[in-house]
Amino acid sequence: MENKRIVVIDDNPAMHSLVKCIVAFWSSEEYYQVEIFSAYDGIQGLQQVQIVRPDIILLDFQMPRMDGAQVAQALRTMGDTTPILAMTGTHQDDIPAAFLANCNVCLVKPSERLFSATILTAYSREHTSLWFQENSI
Repeated sequence: MENKRIVVIDDNPAMHSLVKCIVAFWSSEEYYQVEIFSAYDGIQGLQQVQIVRPDIILLDFQMPRMDGAQVAQALRTMGDTTPILAMTGTHQDDIPAAFLANCNVCLVKPSERLFSATILTAYSREHTSLWFQENSI
């Protein structure tokens, strides 16, 4: 059985619960087990990523103490190549900022693509970039 690790960096506890529900459904398969690690601001997130060494990072862009762009830039500066799925609510300026910070995907919450992007990226054999964004209407 293959183990995968996801770090969720988001100041909204409801987002952590949503990801846990989604992953609980997908990880019930016999091929892999998923561990989810939570951080509620950017500084905690950087610490979790360094300790856990996840397969994927779900990163909110609007957070206290250190925003998502700063977290992504810090990780890339440290040489971390973990796929980063940036998530934003209503802040359309976050979308170009996410790509400038070398995130692999930027999704507008709530996003049905969050499910498929998380699964595709976390379980791919290679860390490939998924460059798409969801249009908000």
